[in-house]
Amino acid sequence: RIRRFDLASAKLSDNVGRLETINPRQIMYVSALGSNQMMIITNDNHYCYNFITNTLYSGNDDNLPYWMPEERFSINGVTKSHDGSIYFATNDGFRKARGVESTDPNERRMIQFMLRDWSSNMASNGTIAWKCSGRQLMIYNTKSSTERTIDINEVLGSYAPTATASYSPMLAPDGRLFLRRGNTLYSFTVDSEGVPTFQCRYRAESNSPISYAAVDGDGTVWLAGVGLTLYYGMRPEQGVRDITMQPIELSSDFSQIYASQAMTLSNGDVVFGFTDIGLVRVSTRTMRPEIISLSEAGISHETVEDGTT
Repeated sequence: RIRRFDLASAKLSDNVGRLETINPRQIMYVSALGSNQMMIITNDNHYCYNFITNTLYSGNDDNLPYWMPEERFSINGVTKSHDGSIYFATNDGFRKARGVESTDPNERRMIQFMLRDWSSNMASNGTIAWKCSGRQLMIYNTKSSTERTIDINEVLGSYAPTATASYSPMLAPDGRLFLRRGNTLYSFTVDSEGVPTFQCRYRAESNSPISYAAVDGDGTVWLAGVGLTLYYGMRPEQGVRDITMQPIELSSDFSQIYASQAMTLSNGDVVFGFTDIGLVRVSTRTMRPEIISLSEAGISHETVEDGTT
């Protein structure tokens, strides 16, 4: 089954979608396509569920909002840019689904860029794609089909870590590029070619690892990982290079929890998914975290025969 959860009302939708043809154990990625469609990718197929018509489309059905090549390829990650385009990181290259929101079947085509071995460790704004490999940042321009590689530590200068670095890229709604390494987040501005200029460094003084980051509509950076603490850092004033992030403690009866997802909503609020407790939503207006308990919202954990939930 598939159901939509309304964050504003903290309620599940009444409509229940049936996914009889999909084996849940084979699902690798799920991503929203607009406000009324959901893309589901499994080990051997891809699907699109339409919440308006309660219809599940598979393969290269004519009603799919995108088209994929007939040849099989391994998908390592999926990301959606702010213009609505869907990007697939595959072992065969970096693929972009164009015309996702279009009703013209001629626009539902997949373009393969000749950049090899893209993993899920990537970010894109619809024109530029960034990928990290160790201390190397690969920058790919989808319009000119050009690629360049720069050394991240050279861009960071004296702010570069002394130990061997491995970074994870993230693009904020305001256009800034972030590279996360452990409990530190480096912020960059980027030019039209995607080349970064170091702006500042955010640091969370935490003994527990940080696994997820998000930037709200006001430009405040939020971090979450293992434990009941969120960390935030405001957008820096000009010339400020070092920002120590401030902690906010969550109130919960559970102690062994960790963040499992992060996202920025269209209104600028940030939402983290946490094991056991449910969702944590942070309003840009109040800067206070609100815990949305899944059990109170009508979502229950069901233990099946093999012991999984």
